Amino acid sequence: MLCTSNLTTNPAVFSRLPYDTIRDFTPIVVIYSSPTVLFTGPDQPYRTVRDVVEAAKRRPGMAAASSGVATSGHFATEMFMRAAGVELTHVPYRGAMPAVQDVIGGRVPITFSTLSGVIALARDGKLRPLAIAAPRRSKVFPEVPTMAEAGFPIRDTSPWYSFVAPAGLPTPLLDRIVADVQGLLQRPDVIARIEESGGVVEGEGPAAFRARIPREIAINTEVARAANIHIE
Repeated sequence: MLCTSNLTTNPAVFSRLPYDTIRDFTPIVVIYSSPTVLFTGPDQPYRTVRDVVEAAKRRPGMAAASSGVATSGHFATEMFMRAAGVELTHVPYRGAMPAVQDVIGGRVPITFSTLSGVIALARDGKLRPLAIAAPRRSKVFPEVPTMAEAGFPIRDTSPWYSFVAPAGLPTPLLDRIVADVQGLLQRPDVIARIEESGGVVEGEGPAAFRARIPREIAINTEVARAANIHIE
């Protein structure tokens, strides 16, 4: 299965799931991630994250769009509020495009959105990136600081994409798939394709991937409880 980082957010926000995230899957390889980015519209006055923070302090409850409840953008918004000591009104949309269109149109001032999903709009100047919610700057927008560099560090909220299999995948088959995928992720053409779309090559194998899952579930659960993020 091609799996997203919902694997570690779902246990944090759903009261009941029809599977056990730890027991029922064999983690194989994390393929790539895509940074979550704080964007504003081209006609907004904000040029830095601090501009947004100062505006939010003057106007508590300023709207912040996301692609939906419990998405990476929602988690980033909640963590940003805690890091900056501001109060924002989270406005969840049904998908990234409706959210960013309202930001472009000036109806909502900011959004945390996945870079890969809106990279063409950012390149065309229709969205202004203010900060990368990831440990490193993006190769696509190297001039844009990370949230930590901007003075408001938050946990890495980059959605990631991976291969997982049912529990009990035979070790020889697991090893073969890992070798094939990691080999592809070393090819210059594959790396270029991922990076051109705003992604970051990962290549994390089974042991590190297996350790990542409970660690991220614990962090996401903490944020979800603090922000009362839940889906029935």
